[in-house]
Amino acid sequence: MIAKIHPGNNFGGLVNYANDIEKKDAVVVASYGVSLASNTAITASFKVQAKTHYGVKDFVGHISLSFSPEDKDKVDNELMAKIAQDYMRRMGIVNTQFVIFRHQDQPHPHVHIVYNRVDNDGNIIKGDCSFSKSAAITKALTRKYGLTFGKGKKNVRRDRLTGKDAIKYHLYDTITAALKDCIT
Repeated sequence: MIAKIHPGNNFGGLVNYANDIEKKDAVVVASYGVSLASNTAITASFKVQAKTHYGVKDFVGHISLSFSPEDKDKVDNELMAKIAQDYMRRMGIVNTQFVIFRHQDQPHPHVHIVYNRVDNDGNIIKGDCSFSKSAAITKALTRKYGLTFGKGKKNVRRDRLTGKDAIKYHLYDTITAALKDCIT
């Protein structure tokens, strides 16, 4: 399992992406504190709560959890919802609105967690969203739920990478290729 954290400030665009039934075959697997009547209703629910803390810039939380294609038969909607909520709790994302959407448009199972960084009491969720903490949590959850660990960098779909990840893998590939010709 791999987690990717995406901060933001636009619930509308994110909800429309995450709940795209036609293109992503999206399914809501869990939610709390939002109206699921439509994408507009979900967005409105989030916005009302976000306004309870004036001046918050990045009030949208978005985390994607991707599972190995080898686990496709192990992870149903119920288990993915359970794992995602366990991940949120361990990251300190509690007492707030969220919706967990499962997408079925890729060979690997994955969910998108959309949550409000303004909690139910009007406070900012300051959960430690560091890469190292997230990596430790995903490793622990992979063990806890008997999922498959990723095996190296060979199976990463580089054509879908952007930003720092694209640069990191480009460097890795370039160095690996150069090392083949090295004798010292």
